[in-house]
Formats: sequence, structure tokens, C-alpha cells
Amino acid sequence: SILGPSPVDAFAVFDGLGADGMHAAEAAHRGLEEELRRSIQTPESALQGLLRTFSGLDGRVAAGGGDGMSGVTATVLLCVEDYLLLASVGDARAVLGVS
Repeated sequence: SILGPSPVDAFAVFDGLGADGMHAAEAAHRGLEEELRRSIQTPESALQGLLRTFSGLDGRVAAGGGDGMSGVTATVLLCVEDYLLLASVGDARAVLGVS
């Protein structure tokens, strides 16, 4: 859980692109939990916090060097109390199935 006793869980898929894409995806993966904890203070702040998280991850990937032509797409699912918040960056997509 991202917020300790508050029920916020995160699931993510990162897909690196370009020659240094694997490193970009690893940087995003390594920074996800820290960025989420920094950006989401309460379950009610999850949406804005997720936007700040993507911005923070973008900065981490850019600061990691690389060839300037590589990057990463991301799909992140937050389970916040009794609802789901799904967001993606780049051409990453998700399918939500309901039965």
C-alpha cells in the first residue's frame, strides 16, 4: 500500500523505447513508489498525485542520460479504496474487463 494504512495500491507496466529504452524503463520502475508516496497524500489526491508522479518520472528518466532518443511508455493502475484509477503515457494501453 502506497499510503501505509490507507488502501492505495499501484500496479504498472513500463515499455522502454529506443537503444536506451531498457534503462529508461528501469529508471521509471525504480522511481515509481517514491514518486507516488511524494505526490499522493490522501486517497482524494490520487488523480492529481498520479499526474505529478508521471512528471516526476519523466524528470528521472531525462536525468538518467541516455542517447536523447530513447524513452518509456507507462500504464499505471491505482486501486484507491473502492475505485480504480488508470492512466497511461505514450502508446501504452490497458484493457479493463468486467464480468
